[in-house]
Amino acid sequence: MGTRNVVSLALTFVVGLGGGAALVYFFVKPSHDTVRSDAGGPRAVGGRVAARDRVEPAGGVINLAAPSPDVLKRIEVKDGQDVAENQQLAVLGSHDLREIEAEMAQMQFKEAENRRKKTLEHLTAQQKESDAKVRQLETQGAIDIKLQESKISVLERQSAAAETLLVRMKNARSYPQQELDQQELARAQAEQELQSARAVLAKLKDANAVNLEVAKAQRESSVAGIARAEAETPLGSLKEGVKLAGEKLELTVIRSPVKGKVLKVMAHEGEMVGTQPVFQVADTSKMVTVAEVYETDVPAVREWVAAGKRVIADVELRLPGGGKKFRGQVASVGTLVQKNSIFSTDPRQDVDRRVVEVRIKLDDQFNAPAAEYINMQADVTIYDPKTTPPPLK
Repeated sequence: MGTRNVVSLALTFVVGLGGGAALVYFFVKPSHDTVRSDAGGPRAVGGRVAARDRVEPAGGVINLAAPSPDVLKRIEVKDGQDVAENQQLAVLGSHDLREIEAEMAQMQFKEAENRRKKTLEHLTAQQKESDAKVRQLETQGAIDIKLQESKISVLERQSAAAETLLVRMKNARSYPQQELDQQELARAQAEQELQSARAVLAKLKDANAVNLEVAKAQRESSVAGIARAEAETPLGSLKEGVKLAGEKLELTVIRSPVKGKVLKVMAHEGEMVGTQPVFQVADTSKMVTVAEVYETDVPAVREWVAAGKRVIADVELRLPGGGKKFRGQVASVGTLVQKNSIFSTDPRQDVDRRVVEVRIKLDDQFNAPAAEYINMQADVTIYDPKTTPPPLK
């Protein structure tokens, strides 16, 4: 019994050792596309560099969210729909309230503007009337004074003539007393008329000065009234209020910032939305791939780009039933070494790698087909400009 147990134990150990060796060989043996380690030196051999990459729009994918927590009232687009720049994508629940506020602000501004206009028209009319009165007093008053002064001049001559005649008649001693008395009366009347005219002239001058002063004061009051009306009507603040209400209304509408395509609608009507994205949109007219090039391959790619020639890159999407191939050129090489974010489905590949992002701009004829595979992982081969890439099939 003891001998058979020892033999069984030995056989079990041998079988287990052989199975373990097979498993180790299966998981550890290198595959055709396994990633070489740093110890192997530069991997840019044969004039090419292979890497994994992802397809994305040149401008990136834009996540659109509501500016503040609100209810998603109405969605006006669907997945895959082409949209224009600034096109309305959705309306939030507060839109109706903000619209009423905007209309009220506009109405208040127009009412204040109309009141100001009518007040200014009335005060301007008063000012024109005061201006006319000032001009009338300045011109007509001067004429009236001049006429009165002319009248006084005539009366002064009449009074002097009556006085002279009376003196001559008295000196002649040949006139009866009755005629002398009549001439004395004429002289007295002429003197009285002269004094009356002088009094009228003084009164005319005083009245004209007072009336002119009153008219100028009325004019100044009208000017001050216009300034007060302009200051008391807050058109500036009301106008800014209209702008503010308009901006608040605009915040209740989600619009596309670019001409492109709606990649995904991420919410439903009636949902409460906030900082989380509601739409994903992108300009798909220009497509790129972002390759994660292993850190030891980056110097070679950087050297090829620095040579100033077109660095061609082929991108292959692995799809069931056959892949798709695109071609482009290296547009830029990053400077930040970081962990990879693209992982191979092969469990034998490295998981934690140190890579640098290299952006590849696809040729124009590949933009449209590549736009159907945004964020899809692909294989990229970057060629040394000194080599001739194989024909793209």
